[in-house]
Amino acid sequence: MTVADTGRGWSVPRTALAIAAAAALVVEVLVLSPYIARASGALLHPRWRWLVLAVVAEIASMTTFARLQRQLLAAGGLRVALHRSIALTFASNALSVTLPAGHLVSAGFTFRRLRTWGPARRWSPGRCSRRGSSAPWRSAHSGFSGRRSASGRMPIRSPSSARSPESSDSPSGSGN
Repeated sequence: MTVADTGRGWSVPRTALAIAAAAALVVEVLVLSPYIARASGALLHPRWRWLVLAVVAEIASMTTFARLQRQLLAAGGLRVALHRSIALTFASNALSVTLPAGHLVSAGFTFRRLRTWGPARRWSPGRCSRRGSSAPWRSAHSGFSGRRSASGRMPIRSPSSARSPESSDSPSGSGN
């Protein structure tokens, strides 16, 4: 059975939407072509020193993150070899940045991998959800709200709680 046999073809709204999408794509290519040409020029002639430095810095960053995750897993009672933690970190990051809704796929992948390594069921989902978008929010919130650091040494004040040099502890602000 073909489309012509069923009487269903491209409807007018669907055709209009396809034409609008094609037109938007053409406009996008025309508008972005100078930027694409410049970017391709930069990719054809990279500054090798900076490229190597960036790759080394990224590897160091991801490895440090893997070590942190390994420590968190150990705190939860699961011992993981360093190479497994690094592999999991690189794999979940690759999923996160390359797929649509990759952070969700990455969290699911990490959860399934951790389940095969043996953490308690009630512990794994919390760990996976904390590594998502709420962790940076919590970090930023605690920094801006004026809470003390984990060591309790350096208080961080929000701009609203900071006092001007001429004010004092007195409620009137007269300095007496």
